[in-house]
Amino acid sequence: MKVEELNRKFQLIRRPQKRALEQQNFLDSPVQGQLFPVPKDHLIVFLEFPRISDEEFTTVLQWVKPSAVLELRRVPRFDVGQLNRKAAFRFFREAQATYFDLAANVTVEYFTPNDAIDLVDGFLKRSAERIEGPVVVLINQDGFDSAPEQERIADGIVKAFTTHFKHRWESVKVPQFA
Repeated sequence: MKVEELNRKFQLIRRPQKRALEQQNFLDSPVQGQLFPVPKDHLIVFLEFPRISDEEFTTVLQWVKPSAVLELRRVPRFDVGQLNRKAAFRFFREAQATYFDLAANVTVEYFTPNDAIDLVDGFLKRSAERIEGPVVVLINQDGFDSAPEQERIADGIVKAFTTHFKHRWESVKVPQFA
């Protein structure tokens, strides 16, 4: 075998690096005379556990000030960094966000991307009028193995929100990688 052939067979694949959060992704464009930044009303933020750090979690809640937190993890754990369940719920209260555990009543051990989208769609059919403002969706990175599955879930959830509210929603996934 030639050296050139060996070089083509083996390539170094770099590990993705986390990008720092940028506040402008979560806030509306400033209007003249506006003293404090305002979170985007039509924003869905997907927080991916366990890849998210405790700092990213708290920063997102402070910037976004969600009206609702939708739980799509079968086992909702918040033990990331210095974060724990008690602290997470304290941050939800401070942000005045209502926590909805959508996966609590799922009887199967593993559910598909369509099941996750159906959970959100069913929730919106029952309670869309209670959601006024941005939304945080908690997802488990281990629950859906491939990036295309995760993208399909995010796209399906954004589509469900757009259908129920009759306006466009933006989405941001945290953490972000370069």
